[in-house]
Amino acid sequence: MHKLLTRAAVAISLCVFAAAQTNTTSTQSSQSQTAPPAQNQPTPAFTPPVHRKPQSFQPGEDPREHAGVKQAESTQTPPEFDHVGLEVRDIAKSADFYQRVMGFVQIPDPFNDAQHIFLRLGQHSQLHLVKISPAASSTTSANSASKSASSLKNSFHFAVRVADVPAFAARLDKLKVAYSDTNEKPHTITKRPDGVSQIYFQDPDGYWIEVNDDKY
Repeated sequence: MHKLLTRAAVAISLCVFAAAQTNTTSTQSSQSQTAPPAQNQPTPAFTPPVHRKPQSFQPGEDPREHAGVKQAESTQTPPEFDHVGLEVRDIAKSADFYQRVMGFVQIPDPFNDAQHIFLRLGQHSQLHLVKISPAASSTTSANSASKSASSLKNSFHFAVRVADVPAFAARLDKLKVAYSDTNEKPHTITKRPDGVSQIYFQDPDGYWIEVNDDKY
């Protein structure tokens, strides 16, 4: 009787052990099916921070120059070309030539007399023809050097326009460049009949330059 009980106990123990093994295997199989596959991701390399030494500047030095930024010498907008003025002997003949041959178009002039004809070339530029006075018309090219500065200015000059003539005149004062009005009065601004302001000065070779504030 005792032997039978012992065998029964051993058999029960074997059954319990077998069941436990089966549960363990099932659990491991279930976990292996539901667990995501491991990703083989490389570990990012460590980059140490870069410590830059602050740049030093000399007293009075502009830091913007180190960044390629140049400070403009003047905040004024550069002048734009306005017109060329020519003194002519026969103003009607010259006007016909420039209209018929060159295709320039006559436009109203502020003087409204027989001494001036304004022609337009391009969108804004102009050619101003001025009739030579009777006294000057008798002067030959041989003694043209004896002409007054005013006569030479009327004979040939080119003009540029700016937004503010007084401001430009102040710039000439700062640069020690002498200027005058139409009648050669120093440091004076001329007012044309149409209200346009004008000043005149010469370049190093003596060519006359007019600066005005004409509008288009």
